[in-house]
Amino acid sequence: ERRKSKGTYVIRTSKSPVVFRSFEPFYQSVKLYGKTPRTEVIDLSVTIANSKLAESMGLSVGEQIITMFRRRFINEEPVVTIQNYLPFSLCEFILDRDFSAVSLYETFMQNPLTRIEKTTTIVSSEKATAEDAKLLNVELNSPMLVFNTISYTSQKKIVDFAYSHYRGDLNKFQIESSPENSR
Repeated sequence: ERRKSKGTYVIRTSKSPVVFRSFEPFYQSVKLYGKTPRTEVIDLSVTIANSKLAESMGLSVGEQIITMFRRRFINEEPVVTIQNYLPFSLCEFILDRDFSAVSLYETFMQNPLTRIEKTTTIVSSEKATAEDAKLLNVELNSPMLVFNTISYTSQKKIVDFAYSHYRGDLNKFQIESSPENSR
């Protein structure tokens, strides 16, 4: 923050971000910091893949997909919304799970047909939409980190196509890589 004739001041907030690491489940990451995680399932339903989703997921237009929309909290502060698109043919078994208490990732890993072997994630910065502002208690147009994550099975089938909108002020990510894995 700059104040006229006063120089530059660093303002520290009482909200410290949780550092998320690749493939570390949300609940585990949050609890490592001594904070309380919570997930609210806003929608879990079956719908039909439109042309854009069908192309992105390697499905046919009109094929059934499962859509799940969640909001996650740390100490009752909303920090991220997650929109998942899942192929119905692989993921029908998840419809009876309570994802306010169960991890989608761990559910996938327990099933040989949906076990995730690889993910690809594209991270971008975007301005908060009206929906982000409402669900995450942020100002319209404030900075957001948007993750588009695609998870694949060992058979190279897409099991999850997701968009996550993280608050820019409450989240921090650590990405580790090694030269052997980058070839």
